[in-house]
Amino acid sequence: MPARPEGVYPDSKGRWYFKVTVGRDALSGRREQITRRGFRTAAEAGRERLDLLAKIHHGHQKPSKVTLTVDQLLDEYLDGIEADGRLSPKTCFDYRHYADYYVRPHLGQRRVRDVTPEVVEAWQRKLTKGGGIQSGKGLKANTVRLARAPLSGAFKLATAKGIVAVSPLLGTPRPQARRAIPKHWSPKQAREFLTLMEGDRTWTLWAFLMGSGLRIGELVPLRWSNVDLPGHAVRVVDFVSTLDHEIVASSGKNRDAVRTIDLDEYLEDVLTLQKKLQVN
Repeated sequence: MPARPEGVYPDSKGRWYFKVTVGRDALSGRREQITRRGFRTAAEAGRERLDLLAKIHHGHQKPSKVTLTVDQLLDEYLDGIEADGRLSPKTCFDYRHYADYYVRPHLGQRRVRDVTPEVVEAWQRKLTKGGGIQSGKGLKANTVRLARAPLSGAFKLATAKGIVAVSPLLGTPRPQARRAIPKHWSPKQAREFLTLMEGDRTWTLWAFLMGSGLRIGELVPLRWSNVDLPGHAVRVVDFVSTLDHEIVASSGKNRDAVRTIDLDEYLEDVLTLQKKLQVN
């Protein structure tokens, strides 16, 4: 009786199947295997097994990551963007926050290959109806779009690595926010606020913030070395943001964040007063 080929086994229906071990998953540590069934003889299964091993060896077929979960894929993606510095620390922190609170609880244990556009759409509806972390109330469309960001990035990675052919998010439209009229103070309201703040040590900061149009994350790191009173200009070159209740350096809101602000007489007077207050 001929010896049974390595990695070949009989099944309960009188057929034969083989298994090929292709290593261990870098994320889960689990052994990765490819299984093929339905062969009439052990010899036939053995030949197909050797053929598959040759294809894998020469790079003609990639091992299948059939057990990879969304949690594991998110870990690989988030660790990767933090390591290579593609995104700012603030963005990386936000991605982890949205992944932990809105993605993992609902999709984390699903296998990556089982996440379809229909699954993504159902997940978005669930967040919209009751995805609030503490309140349990529905999330606004913009929050759902933000929650999509780390999931979308993770599936782009999965696509690049050949784990899935197409990202399921491509077939799922993002929730559309209702058009809202921006709310802001009128000039009269701003003047009334500054009048109420007169005498307070923060008055000059509020006055400069409103008069210059700077963001708080641009005003906080502003230094006198970037203020040119004789030249009537302020150079905005440093930025900060909050990261887990701490102030950290930032690269700015966009590519045009580094810029020069022209000063009028009012803003020059405000800065002059601030300089005197700091000296005293």
